[in-house]
Amino acid sequence: MAWTAPDLFLRVWRTLLRRPFALLFALAVIPGAWAVPVELAFARFIPDGAPAFGPERSEPAFALSFAAVVWDAIWAAGGFRIAIDVARGRAVRLRHLIEGLAYTPWIVCTALPLLPLEIIVLLPLEDDPNAASLAFGSVFVLTLVLVTRSALWAPFLLDAGSSISAGLSASWEATRYRTLPMLVLAGLLVAPILPVAILEIALTGKAYASIGLANLFYTLAIAHLYTLAHDRPERSLIQA
Repeated sequence: MAWTAPDLFLRVWRTLLRRPFALLFALAVIPGAWAVPVELAFARFIPDGAPAFGPERSEPAFALSFAAVVWDAIWAAGGFRIAIDVARGRAVRLRHLIEGLAYTPWIVCTALPLLPLEIIVLLPLEDDPNAASLAFGSVFVLTLVLVTRSALWAPFLLDAGSSISAGLSASWEATRYRTLPMLVLAGLLVAPILPVAILEIALTGKAYASIGLANLFYTLAIAHLYTLAHDRPERSLIQA
């Protein structure tokens, strides 16, 4: 039986409600705090009003984006391992956050699908705003598909012990025909975060709590998708 976006959304919520405090601490508070140095770096090196993302950003913003990927990867491996354990009905094991440090280079590799969106800023399109908008929009759609299809790359590396190439291949196989449902799932997961983000930004001008919650929902969703594909292939994602 194939999964649906509402089904996965409910799985994530049920998992969270079973261990709310431990999961909030491990997958929301820690990532939210981890994002603070990145936010401070952007505030320090990117002038007010200058875009931090998109085709018009500066070279410092471009460099900081890559630095942020590496910084986030340091905790991400442990976060994925915690979420996979919980998706399998096990307890939250905070030691995974330390054990995951050794996998940082592998997690950095899984950010490669974001590369098209990063290098689009290097194209000489400043003199043609229409061409720049078209190019950025096209690359954004391409990146969205690449990120969706490779979403299970990290879990296959961390849990199944796959090689870089085998893990990517497994993720693409597991998400075949599932791009649209995964995007719908993403929309469902973002919906409860939006009010928090709007209120937080309005009150503080920052989004630390929202970033933490986004990491929580994203990591749990990926963990459930991975366990469906890996642990129960008869109920795999690849079923149409």
